[in-house]
Amino acid sequence: MKEKLGKLLKYSLSAALAAALLYLAFRKVEWTEFSRELAVCDWGYILLSMLAGTVAFAIRGVRWKQILMPLDSGTELLTTVNGVNISNMANLFIPFCGEFVRSGIVTRRSTRDAVTGKPVVTYDRALGTAALERFWDILSVIILLAVLLIFKRDQFSGFLVEKVWNPVFGHMHLVGFFALVLLTGLIVAGCFAIRHYSERYRICGRIYGVICRLLEGFSSCLHMKGKGLFFIYTLLIWAMYWLQMVLIAKAMPSVSGVMLEDALFLMLIGSFASCLPVPGGFGAYHYIVSVAMSSIYGFPREGVGIAFATISHESQAVTMVVTGLASYVSECLRRKGPQKQVN
Repeated sequence: MKEKLGKLLKYSLSAALAAALLYLAFRKVEWTEFSRELAVCDWGYILLSMLAGTVAFAIRGVRWKQILMPLDSGTELLTTVNGVNISNMANLFIPFCGEFVRSGIVTRRSTRDAVTGKPVVTYDRALGTAALERFWDILSVIILLAVLLIFKRDQFSGFLVEKVWNPVFGHMHLVGFFALVLLTGLIVAGCFAIRHYSERYRICGRIYGVICRLLEGFSSCLHMKGKGLFFIYTLLIWAMYWLQMVLIAKAMPSVSGVMLEDALFLMLIGSFASCLPVPGGFGAYHYIVSVAMSSIYGFPREGVGIAFATISHESQAVTMVVTGLASYVSECLRRKGPQKQVN
């Protein structure tokens, strides 16, 4: 009962945060101008941007299969693609739950061990590979943003400092910094303690086993074949996301003159919304992208800015729902059958 109440409270707070951010983003919207921007949109470009998103999700599935291959060479591409699509849809409703959902899908379809009958890719190993993918996503954003700032520092650095860095870290006092360092130290010390007592106490042994399997999944990239292909897939994924933003800009006559580097910056800024515990980035994405449109390019935030953010976000959300539902139906229709066994 307490666990259910805890989950209900967590999801309620997440939904409340999303609602508050949506309110901040839309509270002063000029609805006449907003409606006009939607009316003059070229929906052909919007559909093409949704197609680019679908391609990006498919490539993600291909990349994830490559990561899983050292753990289970029998991993099927349809399983990983379906896992990615369903996890995207799940994140729209419950933040950060997608990785847990797709890890379960892969585990259920994994090859079985001939001796134990258990899946070769256990749930914690699969979760480790999903965490690895998220790590590469964060690293990719940092690298792309760093490269962009090298060439366009004067244009973008002011916005990042004033609208992103200062609101998040500007009010962190020395006490907060030491508290963060202390928390990190306690986590590290706890891990060492679990390792030390793993053979003496059963609970420590179980926790240590889970940590080891998580790390095994996370480090699977070190053993995968074709590491060059992994980086190519990663570049293609972000190229598709970039193309999505370019096509959205093309669809709106008011912002059709936005340059390629501007579309890249807006894409990267929008990705920050996924770091907040709100379902699908609702509210957070609309706010930060509309503020960027206003602060950097001078577009009215309450009109063109919020319309651009809304079209961009909602087209992505619809793409996630459509592909997620298609993959869910695919998983339901697939025959479970006896999985192959390995010695």
